Amino acid sequence: MKALISPSGSGQMLPLPMNEYVQQNLAEVGIDVEFMVVEWNQMINLWRADAADTSVEGSQSINFSYFIQDPFTGLIRHVACSLIAPNGTNWGHYCDEEMENLIAKAKTTFDPEKQDAVLQSIHEKNVNDALFLMITHDVAPRTMSPKVKGFVQAQNWFQNFSGIEMAE
Repeated sequence: MKALISPSGSGQMLPLPMNEYVQQNLAEVGIDVEFMVVEWNQMINLWRADAADTSVEGSQSINFSYFIQDPFTGLIRHVACSLIAPNGTNWGHYCDEEMENLIAKAKTTFDPEKQDAVLQSIHEKNVNDALFLMITHDVAPRTMSPKVKGFVQAQNWFQNFSGIEMAE
């Protein structure tokens, strides 16, 4: 298998060692992974081009640091049939009738509990169809010292540092 990766960019934690670790783990179960290493901005171009484009040089996967901040971005954006490039970011051309029905139901269900159940079904289908290999979720990583006072961890990328104090 050939995977597109980048050595840095977009706040990736340690992309090369992490990709090499995944490569080693997959080798243990008989999956050989070759890397196509590209600069981050080129990775964006290749992600938008999609898996069928000649510029990806036959790559079957892409390690792109997706952010997951809402149901559309985390569950729908990369799997909807209507979002295959050039219309969106369904890089691998995944298109499944059951998933499409779940997406339509999520978009037309307004009761929060019922919508959560539909979104759960979308998530389960993502997992059961093995659409993604989730490596890490770094939306809220942090290292704290007992000296730091007044910090409130946000549940997204945007932090407010205005109330922070350092104790002596």
